[in-house]
Amino acid sequence: NGDVGTARFSFAVNGFRDDPGKQ
Repeated sequence: NGDVGTARFSFAVNGFRDDPGKQ
């Protein structure tokens, strides 16, 4: 499931960018 992997990656990147201190 490449789509799911991409979605998870995007979510992780967005979360990291949104809250870098939280990581």
